[in-house]
Amino acid sequence: MRGGKAGLMAFAGGAMLAALFAAPLAVANNDDQTEVEVRMNPAPGTSTFADGKVRFRERASRGRTDVRAQIEDVALGDYDFFVGGIFRATVTVIATPSGTEGDLQFRNPTEPQHLPLDFDPRGQLVEWRQGGTVVMSGQLGTTAPASGARTGGGSRDGVSNNSRGNSNKHSTNNTLSFDDSSARSNSSGSIQIKSKRNRVDVSMKFKGLDSSKTYLVTADGVEVATVKPRRNGNAKLKFSSRAKGKKLPLTFDPVQVVLEMWDGTDRVLIAPLDGKTTRPGTRSRGNRVEVDMDSTGADFDANGEAELRMRNGGRVDFQVEVEDLDMGSYDLRVDGVVVGTINVAAQVGGGTGGEIEFSSQVDDADHRLPLTFDPAGALLEVVGGGTVYLTVVFPA
Repeated sequence: MRGGKAGLMAFAGGAMLAALFAAPLAVANNDDQTEVEVRMNPAPGTSTFADGKVRFRERASRGRTDVRAQIEDVALGDYDFFVGGIFRATVTVIATPSGTEGDLQFRNPTEPQHLPLDFDPRGQLVEWRQGGTVVMSGQLGTTAPASGARTGGGSRDGVSNNSRGNSNKHSTNNTLSFDDSSARSNSSGSIQIKSKRNRVDVSMKFKGLDSSKTYLVTADGVEVATVKPRRNGNAKLKFSSRAKGKKLPLTFDPVQVVLEMWDGTDRVLIAPLDGKTTRPGTRSRGNRVEVDMDSTGADFDANGEAELRMRNGGRVDFQVEVEDLDMGSYDLRVDGVVVGTINVAAQVGGGTGGEIEFSSQVDDADHRLPLTFDPAGALLEVVGGGTVYLTVVFPA
């Protein structure tokens, strides 16, 4: 450890690393399903609270393909769904206790409560239009069959996000800079963090170093590597949660850490990430943060999603949705405390699902529970019969 660095950020009790690097590997073993998703961006003039997404899901073992298009928090009325510039269906947005919503579901082979799916939206521009005017749009990604990956676009506050709408939903490509902390140093550096469903890669590039010296790199004050620059003063480091070859093991938590470069006892560069990067499976845009829950391996098909959302009037909503668990009741635990029960039941058209919703503003007629806890930075667990099936540390 180096002294004089009181502002260093600590690991979240080790649980963050476990959620980041261990559990996702079990999920990746499920090669039966391909899933691609995009979060749509409001068009200029549309409320920033408006939201929409499109999800493509293909399950090879069931011989079934689904497309779901959703639109929320827009004015009441009819909205047209377009794929690649071609009209596909109209939805009527209605008022619900949690806001305004519209939902279209397509399936092949066709089943009751679903529209026929006779198009492939992957790689296509998807749009919601009203009266011929685009309200929101996004580019759905493409993926190899049965990869299990989904896609999504959108930027993250405070970070340059190089990912586009057709990139892997579980892949962020964040680039940050080292700050020169020495008045006599001309050195500089950058960090690129790529996070996928089953792997996190961190690359560092440095310039302007003294080629005659060897530098030390620390993460939260702990040594993680040494750097010997080339003759031109440049150097590279690569870390991975699945290290091989020249990549070093990623033993520090890239979600919230301070990275520093040292020349002896002199600090040359510093990059306080301060939680601005994103764990795998995290989507953040404006008033909403979503994160995929990780299967512990107790049920490889199970998946879930937690969402925290700020709404008009200062209301805060939080919900957890789960899919493909066995039917029954499951506890939602937040930092070890049970805050509610998720009832998982059969869904129309196949599969199982359930959800639980909380809000900072509820009334007697509301189906949501009072939001009496802060999920930010908390360990979330879906538990049934004493077994933890899904888990995640919600971003702080």
